[in-house]
Amino acid sequence: MLAVARQRARVESAAQAIASIKNARGLADQAGGGPEPVYTVSPGIGLLATTRIDADRRSDLRHARLRSHASEMGHPVEVEVVRAMMFLRARTVCMGSSGPGTSFTDPGSTRQNVHA
Repeated sequence: MLAVARQRARVESAAQAIASIKNARGLADQAGGGPEPVYTVSPGIGLLATTRIDADRRSDLRHARLRSHASEMGHPVEVEVVRAMMFLRARTVCMGSSGPGTSFTDPGSTRQNVHA
């Protein structure tokens, strides 16, 4: 992690990690396709936690959620802190415990290449 954060070491996702991500995404898509709301997949968040969101509106929900969390206060965080946090998030995704899809691991993604 320190090499990624401080020396800007590049990170690539292993084939096994990509397979785990695809599997997790498939499970999330399958769960979200059923009639019952599945928290963070097919329902809203917070007060809408039990409200089913149709598949064609989920992208809007995800973007709204990102925008609501993309606020700032105070001084900017140091680049190495951002890179370390992004590395840890990518590591969690690569474990296959969440279903964001493989676009998260795209080497051209700005999410992975903060000030590369």
